[in-house]
Amino acid sequence: MKDLQIVILAAGQGKRMKSDKPKSLMDMAGYPMLGYVLNCAKSLNPDKIVVVVGKGGGLIIDRFKGENVEFVTQNPQLGTAHAVLQTEKQVEKKGKILILYGDVPLVRSQTLSNFIVDSTGYKASFLGMRLENPGSYGRFVTEGKLLKAIREARDADEKEKQIKVVNTGIMICESETLFEAISEVKTDNDQKEYYLTDVVKILDKKGLKVSYSIASNPSEFFGANDRSEIAVLSSIIRNEKMSSLMKEGVTIISPENTVIDFQVRIGRGTVVYPFSFITGNTEIGKNCVVKPFSFLKDCMLQDGETS
Repeated sequence: MKDLQIVILAAGQGKRMKSDKPKSLMDMAGYPMLGYVLNCAKSLNPDKIVVVVGKGGGLIIDRFKGENVEFVTQNPQLGTAHAVLQTEKQVEKKGKILILYGDVPLVRSQTLSNFIVDSTGYKASFLGMRLENPGSYGRFVTEGKLLKAIREARDADEKEKQIKVVNTGIMICESETLFEAISEVKTDNDQKEYYLTDVVKILDKKGLKVSYSIASNPSEFFGANDRSEIAVLSSIIRNEKMSSLMKEGVTIISPENTVIDFQVRIGRGTVVYPFSFITGNTEIGKNCVVKPFSFLKDCMLQDGETS
């Protein structure tokens, strides 16, 4: 997409994961969490993708080297606005910047394309979703079609806490406008961090209109903060994978008792029996049989073979 740059924030340490790896490198259905976001970003054909990493960032850089992506390190980590500020020397001061997150792997390229189109004519736009139980999400304070502020839940008053349209974190902004606004962000919140969401009120005070869109499917913005949430998102990805394979002519006898990971390739006419686990860069040809209780990782089956 012409004059579009994408910044992906992936500096989270994921302490609740209890892992030595950065959060965005955690496997989800056999593939790093950040990988899904990068694939989605690339599908938009931006001019540039910059990934912000933090502690352990070298592991992320090694994993995704050669993927035409630039990296920058945030150290220390002082909030989302501070993270974006680290990319100032990498990005061009023309066009728009789309902000994504390395731990939100289910977002669809079509959703982002629609959002980008909706943002036309505005200096900045934020993507929201409607939740019956908004919980800890930041609330959208709106006036008609304009976004006036995003109030973090911990800073919201009782009336604002009743708002059901909340922030996904995804935003798009004219590049020059974004960095000018970030330079004015303060740490006047209980976390003492530089919130990217404060860009809204800064632009509003300048008389610049900020729009918002509401995504139709909130499940696209579910993140993973611990291993139990990784299991939930992995299950969603695997179910989508099996559904896609069955539409392409693969027979999966019992999907609820089968595990097929994201990168696996299976040819039409193949039959997969229950209690099989297929992962890694496994490639299975046409008209194969995967027997019950098979464990296949980084394997190859030629057409007509049986596991």
